Amino acid sequence: MKKVSGLVLFLGFFVLLQFGFVWTLLHVDRSSPRIQQKTPTLSSLPSTPPAVPCSTCKPCSSRLSPATALPVEPPLFTLTVIVFTYNRIGGLHTLLHSLVTADYLERKDVRLHVFLDYPKKPETRLDGTREYLDSFDWPHGPFEIHRRLGNAGLKKNIMESWYPRKDDEVAAFFEDDIEVSHEWFRWVNGGMLQYFASSSTVDPKLLGLSLYRPIHDELSGRDVRKPTNDGSPFLLQQPCSWGAVYFPQPWRKFRRWYDEHRGESAELVDPNKPNVRPSSNTWDSASSWKKYLIKLMYVEGWFMVYPNFGGSTVLSTNHLLPGVHNTPPKDLFELPLVPPMESMSDDDKRVLELFPPLTSLVTYDVMFKRVPSLMELHGYR
Repeated sequence: MKKVSGLVLFLGFFVLLQFGFVWTLLHVDRSSPRIQQKTPTLSSLPSTPPAVPCSTCKPCSSRLSPATALPVEPPLFTLTVIVFTYNRIGGLHTLLHSLVTADYLERKDVRLHVFLDYPKKPETRLDGTREYLDSFDWPHGPFEIHRRLGNAGLKKNIMESWYPRKDDEVAAFFEDDIEVSHEWFRWVNGGMLQYFASSSTVDPKLLGLSLYRPIHDELSGRDVRKPTNDGSPFLLQQPCSWGAVYFPQPWRKFRRWYDEHRGESAELVDPNKPNVRPSSNTWDSASSWKKYLIKLMYVEGWFMVYPNFGGSTVLSTNHLLPGVHNTPPKDLFELPLVPPMESMSDDDKRVLELFPPLTSLVTYDVMFKRVPSLMELHGYR
């Protein structure tokens, strides 16, 4: 009898447990916000979210894990540095040393392409140049050497070196008698952000950014030491072959235009403006790529942005080493470089970051004569 009573008590207790469990489920289901589609109010929310322990890393307040870190935005432009060399190994060493030691703002995607021309005369030796390039290290991005199988000359080397496929590609051209400032890329980066990367400020007539600022204009033969006084860049309807960054769309157009007109005269003659007679008209069209670009810039109303640092300092200078073409006087064209940031004056630091809107910059035409505005530049409209 005691065993039966105990069994009855046990079964009763078990039934009560089951009934309580079912009642709990029904209660929860009926009051579930998901089922009843109730929108929680601010007063119903907890004052602080519940803490969720992380078992795989340190407290999340210290840093984001790689899986949850914000994506890194790609750069607004890609840069290819293009060097043209032949048999001036001393000048090439100076140029590459200045390029490799420059400040690229921690970017590791700056491509370097070196174009080595083939000797024009069999007795010309290039062994030292080849060995130097083979041992050269470029830590800022990919590095390629292009060796010609036959002599091409500077004009052909430049015209065949770059044809941008994308509209974010730009290229910096340097011959092997150029040297750059430690801060050349910093200035270019600022100019790119202001005049290239922003769709609201870009001008399709802008060919690129010059690193050199002349004190003597080779096309007009005039002294131009003081283009502006406040350090702002200025606009000039001339290309620069002594260190410059060129933009993709106008360069592609120049390449196509050159292919159509390379058998024609590149002299710049304007019947309506008899004073437009640049000295480039006397250059040999067979060897000068710049002569063609000068003419197209005049026809199309293109221009470049030129730096304007104090003391006639520049971001690239030409050491005017003996070469294939005639060497101009050094005192007119070989200028001091802008110093590194730590040695820079406060005014030069200001100029380094000074990029006013294009429409507010002083503008000069192909003969380095000031015009009232961009709209007055020949071919601009």
